[in-house]
This record gives sequence, structure tokens and C-alpha cells, in this order.
Amino acid sequence: MVALDMLRQWWTYLAYCFLSDFGDPACRDWWSGVMIAAFALGGIIAFALGRVILREYLEFRRNRLRLAARAIVDEAAIEEATWKGDALHGDPEALSTEELAARVRAALDARKDGQAEKKPAARIIRLFKGPGPK
Repeated sequence: MVALDMLRQWWTYLAYCFLSDFGDPACRDWWSGVMIAAFALGGIIAFALGRVILREYLEFRRNRLRLAARAIVDEAAIEEATWKGDALHGDPEALSTEELAARVRAALDARKDGQAEKKPAARIIRLFKGPGPK
């Protein structure tokens, strides 16, 4: 029973100190302990985060140095994979408006012909008419 009475007294003291002002002389020890515990917890959290951040940074740096040492850069492969622009189809800025319109029209006609063959009605009509000119 003595332990229970001591627990009640501590609970009363803590409740009083929690609700009282910070500068109350009776609660100065309790508030000092709370502040020490809060700073210690903050320090532990900051230390843990600092360790994680430092470990990730060092791993990134090690990997970057390892890749630089291996010299995995192949200039020929990079040149092959770079964008060549419209070199295969001609420079669109060098084409006249009529030539560009003709290319667009031809591409649209080719797409339209390809879609027409995929439709069932076009296949049925082609069966009755026979193969068309190609």
C-alpha cells in the first residue's frame, strides 16, 4: 500500500506542475527534468538523422567515384544514340510549303488506306470486287 500512496503523491505533484507556471519554485526540478529529457530526445533524433543522411551521401559518392573509375562512357555509343534531328526525312525548314503539304497529305492517305483495310466492310467489298490496284 505504501507504493500506491507514493504513486498517488507523485501523480498529484506531476499534475500540479503540469498545470502550473514554468517559474513556480515547487516545480522547478520537474520542469528542469522535462527540459533535459526533451533536449536529449531531440539530440538523439538529430544524431540518428545525421547518420542516415551521411551514410546515404557517402554511398552516393562512392558509387559516383566507382563509375568514374570504370569509365563506362563509350563515345561511339553516345554518338549513335544521340538525336539526329530530321536527317532521315530531310530538314522540314528547307522544304517549301507545297512539298511539306504533299508529304503530310501522302502520310494521311497512307494512314487512311491502312485503316480502311482493317474495317470489315472494306474486306467484304474487296472480296466481291477482287484485289484492287497496288
